[in-house]
Amino acid sequence: MSDMSEAFSGNKGYLLPSNWAFDQIHELDVGSGAGLIRIDRNVVSGRDTGFGNLAPEIGVGNDPVIPASQLDNFENAWFNWCLDHPQAVEPIAMNSNRGLVKDLVVKHDPFITAQAKKLGIYKAMALTPLIWESLAINPLDDLADALVVKYYAALSEGKTPAPGTRSDSSTGVCQMFAATCIEARNWAKAKGYITDGPYRENDWRDMWEVWLRLRSDEEFAIQSAIFYMMCNAENHCGVPPVKLRGLNPSEVARMCMAYNADMSDPSYDAMIYGREKAQLFYLIRKWHETFR
Repeated sequence: MSDMSEAFSGNKGYLLPSNWAFDQIHELDVGSGAGLIRIDRNVVSGRDTGFGNLAPEIGVGNDPVIPASQLDNFENAWFNWCLDHPQAVEPIAMNSNRGLVKDLVVKHDPFITAQAKKLGIYKAMALTPLIWESLAINPLDDLADALVVKYYAALSEGKTPAPGTRSDSSTGVCQMFAATCIEARNWAKAKGYITDGPYRENDWRDMWEVWLRLRSDEEFAIQSAIFYMMCNAENHCGVPPVKLRGLNPSEVARMCMAYNADMSDPSYDAMIYGREKAQLFYLIRKWHETFR
């Protein structure tokens, strides 16, 4: 509330409202020349005490490990959020996978924490795909994996794969395709983050090697998912790795959508997936702010 400047009607004989809290009554000149600044002098009514302290700045520093004392509440939050956003047959799968996913998060939290610190990212970049994709694993995924095993078993024996077998499927704790993993790890190698690779999608031996590691090596799968999220942020949002803590909500949604969509022509379901996973991303981030 101000009643001193000429442009304000409060300077023309109007009374202050009865519930006024702050009133600017004078402007002081402090300093001179280029260093001159003007400081307002105010009076207060006592209705509003202003503020006495500032909240801690958020998003500063590395995400910590999940405190054991808060694990159950955190798990309830992520599980219930996922259960409220089901797709296809996943509600049944989510209830079946709940304990497994909690164990995965606990088991790999030190690894994820270290990776996030090393790469300068939030742990949500790893936990979003790990939690959602692991919760959504269902018997159809096992059937698809079995067809991939048959496909490469035939090639390994010098035979032609049988009709109906397939060269790739989304597998492992983060449900990635081998071709997707190859893209992510080749990107990471080019950035200097890893030494393995490069891999060739058109070489069945590379595809088989990567697919097997995704399926059997949980840390390999988690790290690959991180790299794919980072790769998507750069390729589809224009955000380089050094600025990934500054992603805005639209960029987070696009990054998440690219995890599970053809970005040249994303479907409506893909856009829903991206928006929903962005919400999970921010839920995870919010919890880690409380862990600091």
